[in-house]
Amino acid sequence: MKSLKSLFIALLSLTWLSSVQAADVPSNLIVNAGGLEWAWVSPCSPTDPSCGATLVMHDGWNIATADQFRSSFTGFADLLAQFDNGSLCASAFFNSGHSHCDAINVDPAEQNLRVWNAPVEWGANVMDAFSETFVARGAAVPEPGSLVLLGLGLVALVAGRRRAA
Repeated sequence: MKSLKSLFIALLSLTWLSSVQAADVPSNLIVNAGGLEWAWVSPCSPTDPSCGATLVMHDGWNIATADQFRSSFTGFADLLAQFDNGSLCASAFFNSGHSHCDAINVDPAEQNLRVWNAPVEWGANVMDAFSETFVARGAAVPEPGSLVLLGLGLVALVAGRRRAA
């Protein structure tokens, strides 16, 4: 029984350490649209030449494609509104070298539309180093490791009760 408790504590410690090392985007900066989770991650393009650092992808995030934009938003006005006119910016979580996003490049009223991989029919002017970058990923699902830990915890509780009885 003592070895089972030690194993449980070791697994719990490993899970905690891995969660500390790879911080995901806070849920208040994520937009759910079109069956995907979205994050606005940089005021710069994701590839060279870029006006910022190379983006670090993690936790299933990928650079959004034109098809993902089309299936999730009706156009630039909808995209900007969903991201609360630029206040939902997750650039700090992707090593972009910036701590802001430029709403002016997404606002159709400004006529300076620059969004990486945005659909051509939306009327983007250019894709260059100063294009805003959005990422998307499938809807969140529970991690298998979390389910294993929950199962081990239940096994330990049952084993402890049986032993006490």
